[in-house]
Amino acid sequence: MDRLGSAETAAQQRWLQELDRWRAEAEARCEEHFLRSVLAGREGSGNVPAQGAQGRQGAQGRQGAQGRQGAEDAEDAVAVAAALGCASLESAGCRELDAIVRGLSRALARHELELSRRILSFHRADGWRRLGYASEAQYARERLGMSHSSMAARRALALRLEKLPRVADALGAGQIGVEAALQVVRVATPTTQAAWVTRAQQRTTKHLREEVAAAWVAVRVSGDADCPPPAEVEMAAFQELEQAVVSGSICQPRPANDSRAERDISGLLLAEPASDERRAWLVMLGSLSQWLEGGLQLSA
Repeated sequence: MDRLGSAETAAQQRWLQELDRWRAEAEARCEEHFLRSVLAGREGSGNVPAQGAQGRQGAQGRQGAQGRQGAEDAEDAVAVAAALGCASLESAGCRELDAIVRGLSRALARHELELSRRILSFHRADGWRRLGYASEAQYARERLGMSHSSMAARRALALRLEKLPRVADALGAGQIGVEAALQVVRVATPTTQAAWVTRAQQRTTKHLREEVAAAWVAVRVSGDADCPPPAEVEMAAFQELEQAVVSGSICQPRPANDSRAERDISGLLLAEPASDERRAWLVMLGSLSQWLEGGLQLSA
């Protein structure tokens, strides 16, 4: 049995090595298809085709006009401050610096949204293959300077935002950040997206991540995809059940008259008996409570 296992392991290693060799050879053969365009896109490269003096001056003139127009249209003096260096920010107060940083963060969110959408369009057009790259990973690494996983994450974000226009608008307007958007798209639907955007504006990233994780449990347990953000009592009940499992207190013997968990869940179920909107939370909390109580009885 050991010999058979060793033979399978060796064969698997040989296959992986051969696969790596094929991948490296494919990328090397495809480099000649896109190397010229890569070099042409790098400023100052000696391999860039020479331009006439008049063409260069025209390009420089257009770039200068665009730069002046961009500076005039800027909402603040961030571009000017960056050109002057960090010394220009030494006299700025905390509130002024906070405004600058938040402005840049909103601009970054807008660029992230646009980048994600363009990456999705490029993927649908089979762009990397048409440009002569051996794989999408090679394109991401050589052309964009990012990892394939980062590119795939942006593509997935854009794909989900197509069905969630309210989330996309909030991200583009800087109302929520990229991390918040990544969390919201995991659980939001066209019906609940507005509520989740509002919740994302009210929560820190850590608390939003916790609520999204709890909502995802509610979706899986109840089978109801339209799960709104949790109410405070619902999140508190979920965290209490979670802590009982993690701490092991659920398996500790309790007095016969101690029915606090049952009262909490029963009170929660009676609080909104006819609420279809909150069905996912009610079903999930009731199911977890019954399951934990059943497990406790079996262990006893």
